Amino acid sequence: MSLHEAAPPLDWNITKQEVNLNEIQQARLRIAPYVPPTPVSKSLSNTALLGFEIYYKLENFNISGSFKIRGAANSLLSHQGHPGEEVIAASAGNHAQGVAYISKLLGRKAKIFMPERTPIVKVSATKSHGAQVVLTGTVYDDAYAAASQYQKDNGGLLVHAFADAAVINGQGTAGLEILDQLPNIGAIVIPIGGGGLAGGISCVAKTIRPDIKIIGVQTEAFPAMKQSIAAQKVTGSTSGMTIADGIAVKRPSSRTLSLAMHYLDEVLLVSDDEIAAAIMSLMEKDHVLAEGCGAAGVAALQVHGEHIKKLAGGRPVCCVISGGNIDVTLLGRIANRGLITTGRMMRFTVRMADRPGQLAELLKALGSTGANLIDLRHNRHFGAMYYSDVDVEIDLETTDFAHQQLIKSTLDSLKMKYSLSS
Repeated sequence: MSLHEAAPPLDWNITKQEVNLNEIQQARLRIAPYVPPTPVSKSLSNTALLGFEIYYKLENFNISGSFKIRGAANSLLSHQGHPGEEVIAASAGNHAQGVAYISKLLGRKAKIFMPERTPIVKVSATKSHGAQVVLTGTVYDDAYAAASQYQKDNGGLLVHAFADAAVINGQGTAGLEILDQLPNIGAIVIPIGGGGLAGGISCVAKTIRPDIKIIGVQTEAFPAMKQSIAAQKVTGSTSGMTIADGIAVKRPSSRTLSLAMHYLDEVLLVSDDEIAAAIMSLMEKDHVLAEGCGAAGVAALQVHGEHIKKLAGGRPVCCVISGGNIDVTLLGRIANRGLITTGRMMRFTVRMADRPGQLAELLKALGSTGANLIDLRHNRHFGAMYYSDVDVEIDLETTDFAHQQLIKSTLDSLKMKYSLSS
């Protein structure tokens, strides 16, 4: 079947034979020499803010910086083939690093197909493990189509990022660790791209503790799993733009859809601005570095906290921080956007008479509000202004939106003509 054709979920009798607690327990034993357990950490800040216990499963602490190494290890160790066989994969970045790292340990050659917009940090890390990287297409699905065609033409072992049962069972080992580390857990919040991580963890949780609620999280730009569950068939989402490249997947597989329909309680959507704010919160308050997909679950907690608390019955909630491979350049842009969306930075343009003392008066008034000046720019030449006027664009560091309202009230009291930038 074509990658772009709709498909029903895989028959449940087949799915549960391939992905189940026993297989995941065997995977745990298999990958143990290569993938040590990751820790959980209580979020004191979000626990205090939201009023219920929140813990993070720190999959960004894995050797490759994400949970993907689990599935890659289990798949390669389960299907070793002959030593000279090339390993092939398609990835938005994290699966690539897992496959490359395990292939290197096993002495296998690896060729990874990645979207052209893959962050440099992920491309570089994949190459550093000895894999050959081919950049192609704009999203994961394009890279997978190229990898699949290459495998058909040249042979080799194609390790799918989320559809392969051995990969899903490998990802499920994180669920075994969560239940060991947090026996009183009430809900688990899991980012979803293709659905392999959610499928594996939810299989473990619902088999051992059916009362645990499983909440998936997708970016609004790629809500394919949520749409597929609603349609009860694999449904593709249109290409979009997102800072959560790790979950920028157009469509789940029939296998991961089958798991999601059987085990997931809900799938929530978050925006890029909400993800950016979560990345900032993780860095500032929890001292955790997460990429966009890794912070998606925290964004859901911060936006849908009351709803998740109700689902969990007031018991502790575990949020999976699925990865921490973030490009420094992107991080800088996210930081600025996060400051803006959380009321920590504002920009406005004031039109005033271009004469001595006017700017000093304005800055004195702004200083009295406790705002910190970041930048100031004059414009005397562009825009519809009178010959004796000047536009002054000002960037301020603020504490919150209430502080920004105080600044606007101050400008109003000075009878200043100003416009705000979003």
